[in-house]
Amino acid sequence: MTTSWQPPSSGPIDDVTWPDKLSGAVVEAFGSDDRVHGYSVLGDLARHYAHSDHLFLAVTGDLPSDRASRLFRLGLIAWSPVSIAEAPTHVAVLSRICGGTFSAAMGAGLATLAERARSIVESHEPLLAWLAHPDPTLPAVATAPDGAAVEWIDTLRALAEDLQLLDARMTRTAASLTLLFEAGVRDSERMQAAIVLAGSASVLAEALAASPKDLPAYPITLPPFHYVESP
Repeated sequence: MTTSWQPPSSGPIDDVTWPDKLSGAVVEAFGSDDRVHGYSVLGDLARHYAHSDHLFLAVTGDLPSDRASRLFRLGLIAWSPVSIAEAPTHVAVLSRICGGTFSAAMGAGLATLAERARSIVESHEPLLAWLAHPDPTLPAVATAPDGAAVEWIDTLRALAEDLQLLDARMTRTAASLTLLFEAGVRDSERMQAAIVLAGSASVLAEALAASPKDLPAYPITLPPFHYVESP
């Protein structure tokens, strides 16, 4: 049985002729070899570029120069540790301890990791403005108390001698953001994407290492309860 019912009035969706196929902006699926931003995955990327270069391509839309490749690789490593003391790893591990599937832990952890990245980048907007136009006054949000990150920054300088914007007064977070900036990842959302890509390995690794048998080792501290019977 067919019906001739029509909505009482048309709207913006009804008045437009829509395409009948999805279109992606980055990945093209081919039978012989897929492409990412136009580059053949097996014929080009797998043959000539490091995995970190592929991630740079995915985030920025372009392959990196030699300098950008080195700095982005270092930036990914610098951003990779996300300990259980931080929310993304904690929520993933807690999910596993409570009997959740790995996929559930992965979803919770990566969603929290994305929020962490957004919070970090947005709170450091004064630093990103400073990096675009540096001057002697480093923003307060990027300044470490009493040079607490000097050793970390010295190590970064030893690993990448051509860093131009790294400042000895910076925090570790500010220095790690500076690495991404100098690698050419300067847009806020692309920085967030790079931070999530880097930290995901730690979150997933801790989730893989956790299971319900670890519940007795979880530091559960409940407030004291005093039950009183109702009259």
